[in-house]
Amino acid sequence: MVRSRDLSPLSSLLVLLAGCGGGGGATPVTVPLSPKVRILQKGDTASYAFAGTFTATGKPSAPVSGSTVHTISDKVGDVLTVVHDLHIVIDGSPFDLHQVGTERQNPDGSIEPLGDNAGVNGAARTVTINTFVQPGTFSAPLNISGTTTFSDGSTAQSTMKVTGTGTATTLLGTFGVYVVKGTMQSSYGNSTTTTDLFCPPLGFFITRTEVGSGPTGVITINYSIASYHLS
Repeated sequence: MVRSRDLSPLSSLLVLLAGCGGGGGATPVTVPLSPKVRILQKGDTASYAFAGTFTATGKPSAPVSGSTVHTISDKVGDVLTVVHDLHIVIDGSPFDLHQVGTERQNPDGSIEPLGDNAGVNGAARTVTINTFVQPGTFSAPLNISGTTTFSDGSTAQSTMKVTGTGTATTLLGTFGVYVVKGTMQSSYGNSTTTTDLFCPPLGFFITRTEVGSGPTGVITINYSIASYHLS
């Protein structure tokens, strides 16, 4: 999934750090480029390995590594429950983050947020107003922007720009992808920028470069898909 909203592991991790002080199978596949976003199903998962750096304000950079799993844990009608489980090690110190969000995937494949647990101290919040909708059909170029307002009064201003197409090759195979650049500015004071190689027939990105900035510092992570399962 492509998202540039507060349900971003880096955005929430910067808040966490402030509080803490500091597949596929064995045979490679070929997935041709296709603009239509897959209708996601309960049980869909994508696992990623990542590495990067965290630069705390006023301190030298520290190494970052870990893994994350994105799971569609439930689907009722057109409403998806999306779980992100992140395990990250920053300069030898481990952190775990469990995020849950709900989204509506419309019949045309477009996706809009409904709620998450990315409020202050992991508080649940629901979307009250939203003008940012991920498209169900991709094309290049394509520009989308909008604002999401939550029940706790917080907001997220997001942009998404599809700048081109290409291929991404990993140990899992070769995937036709769209190059998608996103930004998210949260009223909590955190911002996130992403560059995804997104594969609509999977409904997941293949690689992502993500930079999160906030009062505690700047974290940069490069993700690569390690496995996936489509139900």
